[in-house]
Amino acid sequence: MKEKEYRLKTLFWEATLRCNAFCEFCGSRCGEMSCNEISGEKIEKVFEDIADAYNPGSIMINVTGGEPILRKDLFEVMAKASAMGFPWGMVSNGSLIDKCIIQKMKQSGMKTISISLDGMEETHNRLRKIENGFQKTVQAIKDLKQAAFLNQIEVTTVVNHYNIEQLEEMYSMIKSFGIDSWRVAVADSIGRAKENQKLLLGKREFQQYCTFLDRHRFDTELRIITSCSHYLGKNDNKYRANPFSCETGKSVASILANGDIFVCPNVERRKELIQGNVQKDNFVEVWENKFEFFRSETRCQSKKCKTCKDWESCRGDSLHTWNFEKKEPSFCIKDYMEDIFYSKELPMELIKKMKSQVKDRMIGIKISSKSQTDQCVYFSPNASEELFYYFHFGKKHPRNMDELMAGLAGHVINDNIVLVEFIVPIELDTRSSDKAVFSNNSYNKLQEELKIMNKARENCDEELQLFSSELQLVGTIHSHPGNLRTIMSIPDMGLHKYLSEHIDTYKTTTILNAQKRQIASYGDTEFCSADIIFLEAEQQIARWNLVK
Repeated sequence: MKEKEYRLKTLFWEATLRCNAFCEFCGSRCGEMSCNEISGEKIEKVFEDIADAYNPGSIMINVTGGEPILRKDLFEVMAKASAMGFPWGMVSNGSLIDKCIIQKMKQSGMKTISISLDGMEETHNRLRKIENGFQKTVQAIKDLKQAAFLNQIEVTTVVNHYNIEQLEEMYSMIKSFGIDSWRVAVADSIGRAKENQKLLLGKREFQQYCTFLDRHRFDTELRIITSCSHYLGKNDNKYRANPFSCETGKSVASILANGDIFVCPNVERRKELIQGNVQKDNFVEVWENKFEFFRSETRCQSKKCKTCKDWESCRGDSLHTWNFEKKEPSFCIKDYMEDIFYSKELPMELIKKMKSQVKDRMIGIKISSKSQTDQCVYFSPNASEELFYYFHFGKKHPRNMDELMAGLAGHVINDNIVLVEFIVPIELDTRSSDKAVFSNNSYNKLQEELKIMNKARENCDEELQLFSSELQLVGTIHSHPGNLRTIMSIPDMGLHKYLSEHIDTYKTTTILNAQKRQIASYGDTEFCSADIIFLEAEQQIARWNLVK
């Protein structure tokens, strides 16, 4: 064995496939299949062999399932493993943990636990199919915290379409538990989730997930981590302590419920991938002499991967989402995260000037319209900043609970592309939570303000002088606060039509709901929706947290 290269660090023991839950996203399909579980004596003998061959203190045994607590001899077996010197922990749904079970955990030397919590009460119970499961799990977390014998208490959440909007609420709740960490992993198209694709995050939701990680990654009260599941592109080093590497078969192995010697239990259990069975094979010998496929540097290299600039970092992503029939990854970060949304329509010299408006790297947030359109509204970094603070984006502020309106000052690049450089507040005759009156007086004051800005522009900071020509009114933006949607009302359509007919440069009406973090833009006289791109400093991206 090349021990320096392939030292066993993590050993999963799938204690049982039995489960009192029936999770919609279960990768192992627990609860719908059974097997002849290996005896306690046999798994103890396997642990002895491993302890004889290697330093047991350097190998973490992670007990998983099914629900491990359903195995009656679990704590007896793990007490012996602990006595051999192995640190061990458990993954549990938490619903069966009571004071008696906690005492057994303590007596058997358990060091860590990861408890599943997949949404607020209604969502969690729906996804896991355990009666009063949420209440039982929350109580178990609190009881374990009070018992104070574990090195680490972790909550794990499988982030999916049904709980993505609850992450902030969950964060507040989980932080109140006073636990060590919260692992937020995305649902993958494996196991039962293959038949329930609605669970999976769409592109916008995945970006929302990353924004959540950005917002809280420096929090000191609750450490939030992502799973080892996927390479996350340019964000990878932000979300995990070590560079991405799928270690299955390299430093990670498992013993399945029937005794099969395998890799990460989430990997597809294909016959050709099973390396042996502890009923007839010595685990140590198998670890040292097999696992060749898993240790190949090109095990997950597709045609697409060969030419990818991220190959050295990604290596085809994780094996558990590898499509063995198509011989390609079923998850690729490039399908979910768009990097910099610079258009060919924006001259490079203009992009360079806008970069000077930010202190670090300039990237973009793109809000794609649902219609097929070439129209796009760019907001310069300065305009993005002004919009964010003028409308108090993301807050319920005394100023934004009633409608607000502003002019969009900038330049028309071509018939389909406009660049907004400044947000110009508009004085409305009347404004309330569902009504605003834009009068001739409002229009005249807006035009007067544009004249003042153009006159003073040559004396402003150089990075704000993107064009030598005068600023133009390229559109307006107003809010639909509270429960109002970001769609054009009949008065909105009338004003848009009037302004676009009387002002050659007027191209867009943008509507936002600051409280809901929603925004939409509309163009031409047919009110077609347009794409929006906010150019921002990278460190400012997380604050937007835009919602569909």
